[in-house]
Amino acid sequence: MTHYRNTCKTNVKNIKDINGTIYLFLRRLKLAKLNSLCAGTQLSIRKADSLVKDKNHSINNLHFSQYISQIDFGNFRHKLDRYFSKPTESIELSTASKKEATILQDLFIDGNYMNGLDAFLCWLTHINASLTDEQSRLRTHETVYEFSTTGSSFVYPTPSESIIGLRELYFVLNRVESAIMRSILLYVAVIYLHPFIDGNGRTARVAMNYVLGSLTDQPFVPWKEIMERSWGGYVIRMRMAGIFNEWDEIIRYFCTILSSVAGTTPNLIRPELQPAAM
Repeated sequence: MTHYRNTCKTNVKNIKDINGTIYLFLRRLKLAKLNSLCAGTQLSIRKADSLVKDKNHSINNLHFSQYISQIDFGNFRHKLDRYFSKPTESIELSTASKKEATILQDLFIDGNYMNGLDAFLCWLTHINASLTDEQSRLRTHETVYEFSTTGSSFVYPTPSESIIGLRELYFVLNRVESAIMRSILLYVAVIYLHPFIDGNGRTARVAMNYVLGSLTDQPFVPWKEIMERSWGGYVIRMRMAGIFNEWDEIIRYFCTILSSVAGTTPNLIRPELQPAAM
């Protein structure tokens, strides 16, 4: 998946070396099993699974302001977030999120996304096409995301590597029992594989909400707005998963959100917990 490099110090040879290891990163998704995560992360997944399934803690039909009022965004701060500006705190859902919610309802009618590899790839392509108002287009060229203020950038997988990665992802998801774990792996993989020309983030958010639908009745969690209120905590944790293959913090981040909107706010992100005994 995505590798991080400093454009001021990396020459062409090193860039080629980086691209050659992208596929190996995705293969390590197979190792992101529940028993390989630290004890705190395993506890977060179990609590979130239980709360979301509990009919007394439904995440359905909540107004956006209710979501926001139930979340303590202090839980999502990170020791590096001083480098991020304070998020904009709009009280309304964005146009993009409203469209995601509409498309999500249509998807629940269309059937199971895990009915074979071809169905899985078509499902992702259908989501992307619905969100971008045009025929979904897979990338045909290398993509680099540059940060103008730091001189650093992300080099995304090549188009062929991203498709191979999606195929690997399908078989990984088939081996994961927890729907919450599946939804997180799917989200992170789509973001970093970056298979489409446009709308990768929106596609990942809709796909994540859809997978969570196996736990409760057609939920919609406004991920975009919650992420924007996380004071950089979301971005930092995503980078840790994408660059260093360190999954614990991003998994606890998402589990804490789900636990929060399901009626409780456990402080599962801040503690640095020891790995569970193998």
